[in-house]
Amino acid sequence: MRLLLVVAVCVVLIAQAAHAAEGERPRVGLVLSGGNIDTRLLASVLMRGLVRDGRIVRLRLRITDAPGQLARVATIIGKAGGNIDQLRMVGKQPDFTDMLIDLEVWDLKHLRDILSGLRGLGAVSHVERVMS
Repeated sequence: MRLLLVVAVCVVLIAQAAHAAEGERPRVGLVLSGGNIDTRLLASVLMRGLVRDGRIVRLRLRITDAPGQLARVATIIGKAGGNIDQLRMVGKQPDFTDMLIDLEVWDLKHLRDILSGLRGLGAVSHVERVMS
């Protein structure tokens, strides 16, 4: 086990030295594990990183309460290349429904494109990014 750890550390140091010679300073991480990684903890760490980097965003939408409107919203997001992670209905009135959508995006421009598409949809009366 110690030999494997020493080899892994050496590989990381060599990678850092190679990039340092090119004038870069990369971020390098080393995962030490005995083979029993808690997958929920790993998923939580990865999710926090995506949220921090702005790649997971939460949108609040108000859409007309009529058949097919949710499908139209999902189509706009999907055609733009977004990925819906979670969707929750948070309020319902006779004429409209409020919802929260957790969405994977590539970057801020990608988010703006999706927001623009949603705002152009007649069924959406309100859409905003929610900072959670």
